[in-house]
Amino acid sequence: MYIALMLVVAALVIVATVMVVDVRNKQKALNARAGRENEQLTTMSKELSQLKERVQILEKVVTDKGFSVEQEINNL
Repeated sequence: MYIALMLVVAALVIVATVMVVDVRNKQKALNARAGRENEQLTTMSKELSQLKERVQILEKVVTDKGFSVEQEINNL
């Protein structure tokens, strides 16, 4: 009976160890993914800011009273 109990305890220890290792590996993978996503978010945020600036410049050019599309085409 004692041996059977020890085998059950040993099996539980092994299962618990495997579960802990698995959880740690999953956590590392999630942390790596979060880091990549943060880098991507930063890059996209910078790109969005640049695009907003470009749109503002284009809006100023188009709404300028001296701007004439026909004149610009003729100048080409």
